[in-house]
Parts: sequence; C-alpha cells; structure tokens
Amino acid sequence: MLNVKLSKASLLTSLTEDWRETLFAALSRAGGTAFSNMAVGCNNVDVNVANKYGVAVGNAPAK
Repeated sequence: MLNVKLSKASLLTSLTEDWRETLFAALSRAGGTAFSNMAVGCNNVDVNVANKYGVAVGNAPAK
C-alpha cells in the first residue's frame, strides 16, 4: 500500500515503496516537482530517475 501525502507540486512518502521509473513518471505526469522520503536512508529511491523527470529529491529522517 502506498502511503503518501500529495500537495500541488510535491510528495511525501514513508519507506513502503520502491521509487523507480513507473512512480516518478506518474508523479511527473501529475505535475509533481518535488519528492521527500521520510525514512532512515533513501535506498528505495532512484535519484537518477527522479532527475530524468525533473523531480527534486529530499530525505527527512524518521524517528
């Protein structure tokens, strides 16, 4: 299950999904320009693919 909080141009998720080609393509099509992962580390995020779609990536450490 994808746990997300979507605003007009950004997305905040927790470590439940692998963010790769399909999900960044969908985010880009929806007008998303920023993505933040709330987890320890960001091994589930393909930053190169995010860059390909013009999506900025951030990571907010989880407690």
